[in-house]
Amino acid sequence: MSSDEANDLDSSKVIGLDISPHKNPDDTPDNLWLQIDDLNRRFTFPSNHFDLVHSRLLATGINHNRWPSYLADMKRCAHFLKPGGWAQLVEIYFNVQSDNGSITEQHALRRWSTQILRSYEEKKDLRVGTRLNSLLRAEGFQEVDARMIPLPLSAWSNG
Repeated sequence: MSSDEANDLDSSKVIGLDISPHKNPDDTPDNLWLQIDDLNRRFTFPSNHFDLVHSRLLATGINHNRWPSYLADMKRCAHFLKPGGWAQLVEIYFNVQSDNGSITEQHALRRWSTQILRSYEEKKDLRVGTRLNSLLRAEGFQEVDARMIPLPLSAWSNG
């Protein structure tokens, strides 16, 4: 996403922060800076620094007990954000299910997702996506809009 944003907004400065090293894009825009950071530690950005803070897919990277302080850091992003700035968080609920009931408790995908949730539960909160709305409001965020959007694992069903 950082590379796309930097290309789309070529007059802006884009900082891409990731929790693990990965291959940089072959053609990194001049206005993009990529860095690795441990998001289980406090943020160190100056005040009034960002127009947009976007956080996504961190449930497997942020420790279970870090979420409240991570969101407190996001709240402090109100100080990092310029006036009128925007904070956006996107997380996946790691729970395989179906709208039509075809994935029962005994279905292989359902058993797999249940096992994944159990294997992470001591250290990570893979269900945090279902709680972000209340966690953000508890932290004092205003104008919180939470949506659950289905993520298909195969072709969409016609009925």
